[in-house]
Amino acid sequence: MNYSKYFAQAEGRMKSFLHDTGDGFHSADGFFETHNAAGINGATGVDYAEGDMNATGAQVRAYAASQRVDVSRPYIINVANGNAFLTNYLLFGSAANRTAAGFNEPAGITVTYGLAGYTYAQLLADSESKPFTIGRIRLDDTTAGGAVANLTAPITVSKTSSEGTLFQSPLTPYQALNQFITSAIEIPCNFEVDSDTQLQGSLIATSSVRVSIFPAARASQTRQLNGKPEMKDLGRPQIGAIQTIRLTQ
Repeated sequence: MNYSKYFAQAEGRMKSFLHDTGDGFHSADGFFETHNAAGINGATGVDYAEGDMNATGAQVRAYAASQRVDVSRPYIINVANGNAFLTNYLLFGSAANRTAAGFNEPAGITVTYGLAGYTYAQLLADSESKPFTIGRIRLDDTTAGGAVANLTAPITVSKTSSEGTLFQSPLTPYQALNQFITSAIEIPCNFEVDSDTQLQGSLIATSSVRVSIFPAARASQTRQLNGKPEMKDLGRPQIGAIQTIRLTQ
């Protein structure tokens, strides 16, 4: 392990944190650095050059809290096809779909949010002011009797700019070779969703699917009001247990 690099990175993170909180920091070169004479809770800056080389408990707890990454919690969307034939469905694309009749879904397609007290229209509005990066998509077949074909159909990600530029890229779901359950599938991915980004999938006749969108990062201007970075990274969810095999004599 490169300890010099490790401690240099740790010092850099601590400097950045204390800079944000307005407190000082005694750097590795022996000089006291401060950006604000007032420290945490309005006290004067701690002068580590005077021999107090230990951060206060409040500083340590605050720094530790700033380094924690919240685990990603999904946006859960239920999609159903009431038609007697295969039909495409749309997700997101708030700029074009939020105020349109039926969210611009084809006839026979219904889209609802999966958690009580919140609507799909609210999710679309939220994506306009709080764009995010998708790190994982989970599809669960909710069709009576099963419709596994819905899980392996490609999902097309498209983005249209105000200049008329259209970007499209397919996501192709694959079941893991050691996957025993056939009614769900996960798609690792990495792309941004804003008001101009849209996902298009398809459902076979009279079937339904639950789409769980796990954000990897989310932007929010509200965070800046609290002196935090606008972008918040989210930890990868532990949906399935990691299997470890250990061979011993």
